[in-house]
Amino acid sequence: CRCFSSVAKMKMVFWEPVNTAYKTLRCVWCLLVIVSCSFSPVYDHKWEIWNWKGYAHKIDDKQAIVNPAINDSWLKNLQYAVLVNTQNFNEVVIEGSKNGKIVLVTFFDPLSESFRLLRHVFEETAKAVSETPSLQDHVTIGLVNCAIDTYLPVRYASELSDTSQDPRGEDAAFTFGNVNYYAMMTKLFRNGIAVEEVPGEINPETIIAYLKRQLSPVEYGLNTTFAIGEFLKNKRPSAIGCFPDSCHLYHKLFQNVSESNRGLVYYGVISDEVLCQNLHSNFVKCQILVLDTDDNSPPKMFVENDVVTLSDLGDSTSQQEWTSSLVSFIEKQRHALIVRLTPDNSWEFQEIYEQLVILLMPKNRSRTQKAIEVFRNAA
Repeated sequence: CRCFSSVAKMKMVFWEPVNTAYKTLRCVWCLLVIVSCSFSPVYDHKWEIWNWKGYAHKIDDKQAIVNPAINDSWLKNLQYAVLVNTQNFNEVVIEGSKNGKIVLVTFFDPLSESFRLLRHVFEETAKAVSETPSLQDHVTIGLVNCAIDTYLPVRYASELSDTSQDPRGEDAAFTFGNVNYYAMMTKLFRNGIAVEEVPGEINPETIIAYLKRQLSPVEYGLNTTFAIGEFLKNKRPSAIGCFPDSCHLYHKLFQNVSESNRGLVYYGVISDEVLCQNLHSNFVKCQILVLDTDDNSPPKMFVENDVVTLSDLGDSTSQQEWTSSLVSFIEKQRHALIVRLTPDNSWEFQEIYEQLVILLMPKNRSRTQKAIEVFRNAA
């Protein structure tokens, strides 16, 4: 008994300082937690913590910005647009953009002034889609709240991470290169893949026109001047190719361009062999002629300096180089103008389209004039 008593006393002498130190450290830790919570901005009515990418965002009572992620119920009342999250993203976007369908997804920061001003556009656009026969069964309009489903913008809209969300607030000094705004991005999904960011002004009319171009296939059967005229009248902007049997290579390249550049313009092909033979002959070199037109004037050829002459189109020229050249040329004909900066330093675009007609033909003045005359009569 004396032996066990001695051992117990030795243990108490050894562990008592350790136990006291542990209790002291625990008390200090609790005190630090209480102090930090007392000064935390969570308890300040002028602050609201929004955890995106690990940043805290300051909200001032004087600002007219409301956080839809917390105290706005409009997202729950969507009737036409779809609220996309991590649970339904695969069903709505990945699978929903297959089998000839497309999905328009807007990734928005709840503090974005652009989104606050334009959020009604997406519901109105979705309603217009449901009322348009050519779109209603083929287009879905979706919205992703980046404040909640943070994985989706990181995975499918990584450009949003390039916006440096400065948590220091209004008192921070301005530094060049330190972007500080809350982003909004709209992307088009086709076959489960994000194809591109949607260009143009954010309004229902522009988006509907863009969606129609996206779903419009290459139009064949332009075998009369009347059909060509109707095509030019109803589908703008447009690119028209004319390919006789001897131009099978160029026809294939034109199809590749129309597929990879879909949505930029409408594409048409003159399929009448006799008409095409009048515009073409066997050739080694081709040139692309741009015919510009508007509602009140007939087509006119650009000046000689604006005529783009392509390099030799023999078999040695790769199909990839051809496609890339034609895509680049068409993109250069598309003009976008910045029309307004929003309060959070993002911008809106307005598209300015011109009629675009592309002819692949011999570099021969008489045949060129004949081709221009055909399209002038068609217009």
